[in-house]
Amino acid sequence: MLVFLAARTRRTLVLGGVLAATWLVGWMKAADWLPRLPEGPTAVAIGFFFVAAGWGAWQLRGEFSGFASGVVAGGLATWLWAPCVGKELGTVLNAAPESPGSQLIPIGLFVLGLSIPLLVIGLLPVVFPSLVRVERPLASAAMGLVVFIGVAMMLGWYDDVVIQLNQWSVGAA
Repeated sequence: MLVFLAARTRRTLVLGGVLAATWLVGWMKAADWLPRLPEGPTAVAIGFFFVAAGWGAWQLRGEFSGFASGVVAGGLATWLWAPCVGKELGTVLNAAPESPGSQLIPIGLFVLGLSIPLLVIGLLPVVFPSLVRVERPLASAAMGLVVFIGVAMMLGWYDDVVIQLNQWSVGAA
């Protein structure tokens, strides 16, 4: 979402890249075809690529760079994501290792549902043209958070940051 917000004018391309990568990497992860979460130098590289994806979405203006930024950010975020699942997604994730092909469409539908907040955010400036004036500061703030998360990945603090953010979101201390 942060890379999406950093993109400003090319959000559709970034969203397309995020959806494509999230669908594919989510399916591969559910099928147990990806290695476990990275550590050491690999974690540093992952954090660097995440920051680079954010920078590409924030600064580069080419169509390919927007889509590529979305692919990198969506793929990395999905690989690092540890879902807390309900019954429906749990069924899909449990069936995926034995029957990956049959779970491609259900995982795609789940990803499509995840994209609804991004679509709403992307359409807000169209529906409310006065919001265009906050796009640049919002994009800059989002990029600052991309850098923070990327550095947390590089230092091995990603899990701790996510746990703390989760605790704050539910009001726990």
